[in-house]
Amino acid sequence: MSGVSRREFLILGAVTTVGIAGYPLLHHLRAIETVDNPLDVYPFRGWEKVYRDQYAYDSSFTFICSPNDT
Repeated sequence: MSGVSRREFLILGAVTTVGIAGYPLLHHLRAIETVDNPLDVYPFRGWEKVYRDQYAYDSSFTFICSPNDT
């Protein structure tokens, strides 16, 4: 009997399914732009203000129970 084994059939089916399902997603991929100095052309710096204001003091305080706090 020179047929395809069950394992080979499942592998072939999985590869075919991934190939067909993944093909429409490939058009979203694009090459990464290369930049000589990333600090000169940093695209978005707004997150830095959020980061700095994250621990800004306000008029409220919330206690969080820490089990390992000694």
